[in-house]
This record gives sequence, structure tokens and C-alpha cells, in this order.
Amino acid sequence: PNLREARLPGPATDIRITITGIVDIYSMEQDGEDAFAVELVDHLSPVERGRLLSVYYKSRGGDTRMVSFVEPTEASLKQFMKCIYTLKRRSQRHAANARGKARARESTKARERTRRTR
Repeated sequence: PNLREARLPGPATDIRITITGIVDIYSMEQDGEDAFAVELVDHLSPVERGRLLSVYYKSRGGDTRMVSFVEPTEASLKQFMKCIYTLKRRSQRHAANARGKARARESTKARERTRRTR
């Protein structure tokens, strides 16, 4: 499985979002109705509104985009939120570790070059 991106199957197309590209996630329970477009909320039943999510993410081109969907159950909504937040935290830690290792390699190479020129 690819843990670097989430794949959201849609009726017309799949949307691929890099986990590190997720800017924010909104849910009705946590963020309230004001976090969502009126046009979207007006087309949903009260039950569907309770399972509504919007994911804001950076596309590969760098612009911020948003995708909204309704989870099938409240349990799946909570599970999705938990999984995405966990994956995002882990990918941020992994990216920070990778940057630290790259800096350490560059420092080692610079020291070796300095030794050779003496």
C-alpha cells in the first residue's frame, strides 16, 4: 500500500492527494456548518451533514484545492479522521528525519572535502 497519498474513488474520477499535501480537514461535528459552503450543506439531509468532510490540500501544481464527501457512517467518519491525522503526523516526522539525515550527509561530505584540501 502507498502511504504517501490517499486515493478517493469518485463517480467520474479518482482524486489523489499526497498525505503531506493535506492542509486541513473539516467536519461538521468539529467545525460546524459555517466551515462548509451553503450550496453543499443545503443539498444534504441532517444525517448526511453529520458525516460530511472537506479536505483542503495542495495539488501537485501548488494551488490549494478542496474535496468534500459524506462518509457512510459516523464510525467511518471518525476512523477516517483518525487515520488521516495519524498518517499526516507520521509523514511529517518521516520528512523531518529525512531532511536531518540529508543535512548530516552533507556535513560529513563537507568535512571530508575540507580534510582532503589540507
